[in-house]
Amino acid sequence: MDCYGSIIWSMIKHDDNYHMRKYLVLFIIVVMIIGCGGPIHEGDTDNPQKAVIDKKDIITKHRAFNHFSKADLLERMGDLEKAADEYRLALVYDPASDEIKRLLANVYCRLKRYDEALDLSLQITNIGFDDLLLIADCYRLTGDEKMAVKYYEKATQIDSTLEVPTHFLAIYYSNKGDLKKAERYFQRLINMGKDSDKWRIELASFYIQTGKLEKAIKIYQEMINRDSSNIRGLLGLAAVREMQKDTIGADSLYKMIVFKNWNSAQILTLISQSFIRLNDIPMAIKVTKRITELFPDDYLTKRRYALLLFSNGDYNSADSVMAQLTESIIDDPVVYYYRGRIAQMNNDFARAESMYVYSLAINDTLSEVWVNLALTRAELGHTDDARATFDSAMVKCSSDSLNILFFYGVFLSRQENYLQACDYYKRVLLADPENTDVMFNLGAAYERGGFFDDAEKIFKKLIKLEPDNALALNYLGYMYADKGIKLKKARKMIKKALEIDPENSAYLDSYAWVLFKRGEYQEALEYQQKALRAGDDDAVLFDHMGDIYSALNKISEARKHWRKALELDPDNESIKQKLAR
Repeated sequence: MDCYGSIIWSMIKHDDNYHMRKYLVLFIIVVMIIGCGGPIHEGDTDNPQKAVIDKKDIITKHRAFNHFSKADLLERMGDLEKAADEYRLALVYDPASDEIKRLLANVYCRLKRYDEALDLSLQITNIGFDDLLLIADCYRLTGDEKMAVKYYEKATQIDSTLEVPTHFLAIYYSNKGDLKKAERYFQRLINMGKDSDKWRIELASFYIQTGKLEKAIKIYQEMINRDSSNIRGLLGLAAVREMQKDTIGADSLYKMIVFKNWNSAQILTLISQSFIRLNDIPMAIKVTKRITELFPDDYLTKRRYALLLFSNGDYNSADSVMAQLTESIIDDPVVYYYRGRIAQMNNDFARAESMYVYSLAINDTLSEVWVNLALTRAELGHTDDARATFDSAMVKCSSDSLNILFFYGVFLSRQENYLQACDYYKRVLLADPENTDVMFNLGAAYERGGFFDDAEKIFKKLIKLEPDNALALNYLGYMYADKGIKLKKARKMIKKALEIDPENSAYLDSYAWVLFKRGEYQEALEYQQKALRAGDDDAVLFDHMGDIYSALNKISEARKHWRKALELDPDNESIKQKLAR
């Protein structure tokens, strides 16, 4: 190639426009043909062999030009496969052309033939800036991240404002846990100025992943300091506070976001889930209600609102909202299920039964509905129907058979059929031997059935698995106290249960009872008084208080509490006998 051609190639090398580059290549080839295709200079007449070589070169360049022109046209028409064929033929006639290699490599990339693009790019004699990027892209797309990093770093050394390569490097070093390099590239992205908050969020996420929460907080705080309404900064800061178990701080920030975006249903929907996580159900209800006001026809949001009301114990309001839902959509089994639950909790078992039947008519594969229907029928006194319902549940919901077997056991325990209940619990434990909920119910069924030793064995096993299971500690401790055995151990177990849940009236009653059995009547009285203050009206609490007063020789107080116990449990023969003395 002559000097004129070299200058033009140099121009091409530094031109960033893809099509302009091709036009320059065409121009070069034309110049070469024109420059070499005229008459042989006089100085050449003395060298016929050189003239023949020049003529062959003219023909070769002409053929390269023809194939190159066809390739360009085909590429513009979108026929990349044929364009690649023509570029390859052009390269056959001009194998030293770096620019044809570049253009063909680009076509290979567009065809997703990255290995061929890479191989060709690496053959370029004078690798330039764009070549570095293409080679890096090819390495990245073929899965060789290490080599991609090498070439991206070379490219960014030439131009540090390249967003895509810089981002790749930031993510690469983030994944490698190289804090220093990741920070450097993220900071470079931030300094570019374009959507800098996006990169701040990514850098903060990297800090969170690597446990550098304080650094993440600093970034979010900087975003908020620049703009107090910056949603991404506020959300990020709230999320970190949540991770730090700072529920008060997180809740406060989420509330700030809510008040700043009271008319944005999208943001409110996102935040409502945060309040649920933080167990701030009243605020979740308030936010969800607002969403229903913004979008009154959004069925799912209204249903979520009803379920939140239900979870917060506002059953009448929940049922009212669900009644509205059934007017618009009648084929939602979930709504009928929860309306059945509300009726069941209100002891309206006939209505509960009808709601469960509606739900199952829509979808008969919901095991929870079958179970509650069976328990409701048992409450109605329809024992045979309850059994048949459990049997149907086992057929329709075989994938949830363990859950159904468990509640079948609960039903049998309520029927005081303790031995059969134990059989069902044991069937569940065969498949799930460390299920402590099932173990607790099995132990309770053994105890109520009069199988003290079996119950003790089960509760000991449960407590070994879960040393802080307050329910099990209290139950076994009370078993010992009621029998008047192992009172020291019983006191220790119940005391531990109270440390876990100090206001639990059942645990306070158990502790008072073990003190009573140990003859410590005055201290027993103090704990029994606490139990009465903490609990609802319960015949057992008043009965025990009567026994304690009787032991303290305060007969009038004793009889007063026994009478109250009998009011609550009119069929209790033991209390009747005490009053008859």
